[in-house]
Amino acid sequence: MKRIFSRRKVLVFVGALFILHILCFVVAFRDYVRTSRRGLLIFALRNLLSWFSFGFPDNLPDDIVDEAGTPILSWRVAFSETLRQEGFYDDEDNPPGIPIDVSKPWNDPENLEAAKWKPPCYFHPDDFNGETVATTCLVRIRETHEKIKKGTLDEKDKKKAYLVLVDPEDSVLWTKPYDVSWKELASGKVKLLKDPYLFYVDAERRTWRLDKLPETLEEWREFCGFEDSENDVR
Repeated sequence: MKRIFSRRKVLVFVGALFILHILCFVVAFRDYVRTSRRGLLIFALRNLLSWFSFGFPDNLPDDIVDEAGTPILSWRVAFSETLRQEGFYDDEDNPPGIPIDVSKPWNDPENLEAAKWKPPCYFHPDDFNGETVATTCLVRIRETHEKIKKGTLDEKDKKKAYLVLVDPEDSVLWTKPYDVSWKELASGKVKLLKDPYLFYVDAERRTWRLDKLPETLEEWREFCGFEDSENDVR
């Protein structure tokens, strides 16, 4: 009887099947890692913002100013100290080295050195790469803060964004006094972090997630803006 498959052909066929199985496993494992990492990032970020929103009082502090009233340090510095006093930091989270000097500006050499340690609540995506960077993507909406501080925020506006996460290109040193205007977001001058980071905290300290980025001026106004003429947005 004539042999249909030679031993060599059988070995080649089995080897090809083995390689195909390996490739399928590698692709499936890669997709699993990507999906798992995305899920872990979403879980960690949701917990971070929930913890952050739980931790702050009715009004976040203003920026720290000098005698002339000029902001010299971010509100994050004052809030970080509040969290420390309330016991929100574990022992291993205590900052090493020199503390922030609140009598000096954020760009003072000693304060720049001290700012290399960043409180864990001031998120940046690179923090998940095994190191803590000194910049933060967590900023607050300037107009929302001003309305909360003055007590002029309408009931219907309390679901608007107060704390948002901006793109890493727009991140700032966590000690630098900086709030983003909703107009900067609406105009595209400053961008939000994209999926899976579309989380924010509203004026009532609740954590939400956007289904998609706002596109039109009206969508931005509904998300984080207030009644301004379209000509004011540039």
